[in-house]
Amino acid sequence: MRRVVVALATLSVVIAATVCLTASARSDAPGKTTKASSDDLKQLCEEIVTQMSRGEPKGYALLVDHTALAPSPSIDEAAQGVLQVKAVAALQSRYGEFLGCEFVRGKKINDTLRRCDYLAKYEKHAVVWTFVAYRVHDQWRFIHGNWYEHPAVIDALFAE
Repeated sequence: MRRVVVALATLSVVIAATVCLTASARSDAPGKTTKASSDDLKQLCEEIVTQMSRGEPKGYALLVDHTALAPSPSIDEAAQGVLQVKAVAALQSRYGEFLGCEFVRGKKINDTLRRCDYLAKYEKHAVVWTFVAYRVHDQWRFIHGNWYEHPAVIDALFAE
């Protein structure tokens, strides 16, 4: 049981690292962006959580397409996307059927930096998704998006 927990925690770190590396290894060409309203940002985040939690590659593609920079040719994003989707879909085998997600809270640092937290609900457990987005020229771009299943992260939702 402990090995499974460690393995899933490691997968979460790998996903975060891959998304961050994908963004940091990108060229200077801008990626796709979202509209500037908070509602549009929330809707995009919810779609990513839902698609990824169902094991659909579109969710990872949306996350990557809306990061701050365009992809580097040195990163095989299709292969990384498959790995990420499989890792998140593995949550269903552990926690049961994906039941949906809901917006938990958002934090506004200023007009250009926001964080959105979502709760992905499964039959046996909840998973927290966190997105940080930056708005420039009336467009939202993700700095990062990640999911966390560790109970301490869920507990932290009550602390703030």
